[in-house]
Amino acid sequence: MAISLMLLACLLLLAMLGIFALYRIIRGRDHWLKLGILALPVVGMAIGRYLPLPTFNDGVRETLRTKTSGADFVGLAKATVATPPRWLADDETPAFSANKEAWIKAAAPFDRLSVEPHPKVSLKGKNLLLEWGGPFSRRWGLAISSVPGAKPGIPSHATYSEEIHPEVWLFNSYL
Repeated sequence: MAISLMLLACLLLLAMLGIFALYRIIRGRDHWLKLGILALPVVGMAIGRYLPLPTFNDGVRETLRTKTSGADFVGLAKATVATPPRWLADDETPAFSANKEAWIKAAAPFDRLSVEPHPKVSLKGKNLLLEWGGPFSRRWGLAISSVPGAKPGIPSHATYSEEIHPEVWLFNSYL
């Protein structure tokens, strides 16, 4: 919302500057080529649309592929499915427990990644689900299978998913 308001303010300022420049050109105080300066933001926006800029999903995928392996995630999912932490049953409350924070900081690929803010953790059968985001931010997560080489079950509310490792899938929820 704030970015949209700033863009609107910039466009209004650009329109006022254009009117002022047009007035100065008509009065003969400036050369007509100065109107070309007003076209630069429009050209910049048009060119920006066709530049291949990386997305959020590209960054998450490349970071997890370079810093982790599928075996790290499978080991975490196996251990969590075999002996679920006690705080996992009480995860219905929005409050974040110190035990959960300690578990995430010590869990084997997340100890190298320094994940902040901490995700919502849940178990769905033999799958471990980690979700980030909230009602006002982008919601995304990781679905991790505890079976090596098996695709995990993607949550039903996910609108997009892609493979990071065969056992680890990134998903997005656009609500």
